[in-house]
Amino acid sequence: MNPRYPTLTKRGFLTKRGHDIHPKLIELINEVIAQMPYGLPINAEKRANYARDLYLETYEGKEPANIPNLINENEEVMRSFLYECTEKSPLRVITRLDPNAPDNPFVYLERYPILVTSELVVYIHFFRTSDEPHLHTHPWRSSYSTILAGNYTETRLKDITLISEGNGFVKKQRFAGSFGSLTNETQHFVTLPKTENGERACWTLFMHHRAWDYGWGFTENEPTMAHVWDDLANNGEGEFKKSPATLFVTKEKGGGANKKNWWTMQQGPSRFIDRAHIIRNRFGLTRESYL
Repeated sequence: MNPRYPTLTKRGFLTKRGHDIHPKLIELINEVIAQMPYGLPINAEKRANYARDLYLETYEGKEPANIPNLINENEEVMRSFLYECTEKSPLRVITRLDPNAPDNPFVYLERYPILVTSELVVYIHFFRTSDEPHLHTHPWRSSYSTILAGNYTETRLKDITLISEGNGFVKKQRFAGSFGSLTNETQHFVTLPKTENGERACWTLFMHHRAWDYGWGFTENEPTMAHVWDDLANNGEGEFKKSPATLFVTKEKGGGANKKNWWTMQQGPSRFIDRAHIIRNRFGLTRESYL
C-alpha cells in the first residue's frame, strides 16, 4: 500500500486532489485550520512562537482556545461523520497487552494519516482508552491538538519535586473545539471520562513538527531525590536542597520510530496497518464502539 496525501497551500489549507482521505473530512480540517487562534504554523519560527503563545493562553490561567463550529456540533453526528469518513482511509492501530490475555493485544489508539509536508505532519487520532497514568513527553519541538468529538482530562506536570506530595500536577478538562499545544518539554498524560460501559472514546486532530529533535520521555514510578534551588535558604543567599521526586527518564534520541513509516504507511499492510475497514474487521472494532 502506498497511500497519497493531501497537499498544503501557501495559505495553510489542504487541497482535495490526489489523496485517499474523504473530501468532507478535508473540508472539516480546513474549517478547523481557518479558526485556529494563530493560524496554521508552517515555518519553524512561526511554529515556535505559536506553541509558546498558545501554551500560555491555554495553560497559564487564561481560557482555552475554542473552535465554535466544533463546540456547537452535535457530538453523535460528528462521531458518525468521522467514522464514515475514515472507513477507507489508511489506519495504523497502536495496541497494548492485556496481562490476562497476553496473546490478544487490544487497540489503545487509532492513527489516520492526513497530511505530510517537509514541515508538518497531521493525523486524526481516535483514543479508545486513556494513556497509561505516567507522565511522558513528545519528541517534537512543538505539537498541537484539537478535540473533534468527545472530551478528556489532560494532566500536566507542574513541579516534579512536588509529585511525591501529590501537588505536582495541574489538570485541565478539554472538550470538543478546544485547541492546545505541547512542546518537547511538556510532561503530560490523557485520561478519558468513565461511563457505566467503560471509558468514553475521543476523536482528535493532532499535528506536529516533522523533525524528530528529541527523545520520548517517561516517568518511572520510583522515588528519588532531586536537588532544588531554595532562594530563602542560607540566610537569603540561596542553596540547593534535596527534595523527594519521581524519577523521569528520556529514551534515546529518535528511538526506533524515527522513520518515514512512523507517519506514513509506506512499509505496506501488516497486522496493525492497512485500510481502516480491514483493520476494524480484523480487530473486531464495531461501528457502535466509535459512536
